[in-house]
Amino acid sequence: MPDPSVNPYLLLLAFITAGLDGISMKMKPPEPVNEDVFFEEKFDSVPLTFEEALREFESSKLRELLGKVGDQFLSVKRQELEDSLLSVTDWEWEVYKDV
Repeated sequence: MPDPSVNPYLLLLAFITAGLDGISMKMKPPEPVNEDVFFEEKFDSVPLTFEEALREFESSKLRELLGKVGDQFLSVKRQELEDSLLSVTDWEWEVYKDV
């Protein structure tokens, strides 16, 4: 299940694009997983930071399949990352305000 803040249009586009790619490559879907896999090591882990997620997406097949939409999405998210690095978080303010 995706994060509730996901853009539903981009999510649907990604699902459809990935599904069509799987069909065109005649891939068989894996067996469903019906257990808590949070601590399972047999699955790839997800990126832990925004920057790491952008690097993963940049080199992903999904970005390639999305074409211009993927490129534009990556550009917007890189700008968001850059903007976020220029701001002081509440945590930083609380920890360092008296230094």
